[in-house]
Amino acid sequence: MTLHRWLSAVGALLLALAAATIVYWFVATDRLRAGLDQWAAQRLAEGYVVSYGQPLVGGFPFNIRVVVADPQIAAPDSAWSWRGTALQIETRLWNLRVVTFQLPGRHEFAHTSFAQPIVARADPAGGWATIGHDGRVIEATLDCTRLEIDFGQRLGQATAGRAELWVRPRLRRDAPDEPLPPLEVAVTLREVTLPTSLEGPLGRQMPLLATSISIAGKLPQAINRAALAQWRDQSGTVELLDAKLRWGPLNLKGSGTVTIDEDMRPLGAATVELRGFNETVQRLVEAGAVKKQAGTMAQLVLGVLAKPATSGGEPVLSVPLTAQDGFLSLGPIKLLPVLPLALD
Repeated sequence: MTLHRWLSAVGALLLALAAATIVYWFVATDRLRAGLDQWAAQRLAEGYVVSYGQPLVGGFPFNIRVVVADPQIAAPDSAWSWRGTALQIETRLWNLRVVTFQLPGRHEFAHTSFAQPIVARADPAGGWATIGHDGRVIEATLDCTRLEIDFGQRLGQATAGRAELWVRPRLRRDAPDEPLPPLEVAVTLREVTLPTSLEGPLGRQMPLLATSISIAGKLPQAINRAALAQWRDQSGTVELLDAKLRWGPLNLKGSGTVTIDEDMRPLGAATVELRGFNETVQRLVEAGAVKKQAGTMAQLVLGVLAKPATSGGEPVLSVPLTAQDGFLSLGPIKLLPVLPLALD
């Protein structure tokens, strides 16, 4: 084959590939638009309220990017609702089941249990999701930087330097009598500032709060006494795995299981590893949350139970942490009363 013919063949092949890519891009774009409308129609048939602006499509030639303004969704009976400024979804032609998304602007979340809607802003906020063959989300992540959450006049505003969320939704059951799989969630919050209304003996600054959560039982439709009691009675529990908390002098690691008792108080048990417990107890005493005599006794007992410090570090205390019968106890020491949840 002469050089001219060889170059002509290569050119024809490249033109064919370019034409195929263009056709595939438009076909995939139409499918994505149709899929979005189909998803909205399915939710509407289930009783949800769904609306969004006219989709704007871009990303040619190798990506598909869809931007919709003013996306809104509300659950049946208006149990909860979400509304955002905009939603941007993007995927690649060769891997349509992995979708990245961006959530610019202001986002408002309302729930019947909240007196006022919760308003969140982040700069930036986005993540990715893996979509199964049936169109359901297999897993998803959300990563927010400079997150601000306004809980309304009752609680005020909280901030986080960074918030990371990973969710694995429950898989579809093939038969109604199959065990309900747990809902899996992992949350990491860094450089948290609590609302002024929640400032306590340990202050408002929380450098780290992280845990993996496994929720068993059918999720309650509302956050009220009847719904939570039903969830509890149907073996509803929250399992905390690899929990980490740094708050004031307190440095905690542990894992455990939590539910609620008949009086709507948290009920649970965990195994924790503590550092900074002496100063933590002292702050609780100074704030009047723990009586001075009880605090002194707690420091003595916990000091005996703790492992000696190594290499100049702090003593480490490995001890059970329990919430039972209305008290939070650290080993044999009752620290604080546990009040019932504020529910309707």
